[in-house]
Amino acid sequence: MLATLCTRDMAALRLPATISNLTFMAYAGLADLHPALPHALLPPVNLCHLLQAQRRSLTSA
Repeated sequence: MLATLCTRDMAALRLPATISNLTFMAYAGLADLHPALPHALLPPVNLCHLLQAQRRSLTSA
């Protein structure tokens, strides 16, 4: 979570944010808690944006 707050580049922000969401979901599963809906919805959104950013950087290079 701290890495996501310290990152300035949006593409670099997506991976730590996804890892943070997945980690929280795993913790909630192990602790028999229901993860918050954003933690379940954000990983696919972040990964989609990360792939789009990588494609843009490859086409602009």
